[in-house]
Amino acid sequence: MSTLSLYNPEHSHISETAMTEFLHRKDLTDLCVIPGLGPVSKEHIITTTRNCPEPIETGYALIGKYLTLKKEKMTVVEHANAFFRWLEGCGLHQHVSIHKIVHVVAEKANLMMDGLYTSEAWPEYHTKKAHTVGSQHSQHSQHSQHSQHSQHSQHSQHSLRSQDVRKA
Repeated sequence: MSTLSLYNPEHSHISETAMTEFLHRKDLTDLCVIPGLGPVSKEHIITTTRNCPEPIETGYALIGKYLTLKKEKMTVVEHANAFFRWLEGCGLHQHVSIHKIVHVVAEKANLMMDGLYTSEAWPEYHTKKAHTVGSQHSQHSQHSQHSQHSQHSQHSQHSLRSQDVRKA
């Protein structure tokens, strides 16, 4: 099995600005509006799924695919991994960060149906981040500590921002 076999939120690198813009975006017709997808990966998805019963030609269809992979009693982690594997099966690991695509699509879907996704489902990710921040805490000034705490909180803020977008 390849090292890219499971989704890990730690490998999803997206700026606050890009995530916020995507979460607020209303038109998802063009696949390229999905952070992490560009013209090459867009064509790759379209070509790979062209003969499938449900071809993926828009951002809406990609989110729909994510939703169709959700099965009864499936955990958040299992759902993210299923979507990751589906994207990997399309051969996208060669072209893009699948982790980023899973993250942004899951966050967008979570806006519509709260509870579909939270990075809190990966406790080892949050434990590792907390440990890193804690060890740096003793080595740096208070200003530096605040900056590192902000970095630690950035991933959690995606979920909080999803709640804010939902309220707007």
